Amino acid sequence: MMNDDDAGHSRAMWNEMTVLHTSVCAIRKAQGKRNPSDCEADTAEYEKVVNEYVDDLECAMRIAWWDNWVNNLQR
Repeated sequence: MMNDDDAGHSRAMWNEMTVLHTSVCAIRKAQGKRNPSDCEADTAEYEKVVNEYVDDLECAMRIAWWDNWVNNLQR
């Protein structure tokens, strides 16, 4: 069973991932790249776009969490 602290932590993580997903999709669109939602599922193109999207999302996660870690060290 989750206590209030766990639920709040889960909600914060969900919100952060939602922001990262939305940001990555917007940046990819501005760069002229396709997002997974732009493709028909279960096609070779979809597979390629999903893999590229995941690479971009991983990069965004590393940057966001690195900045967060560095900022916490400076406190």
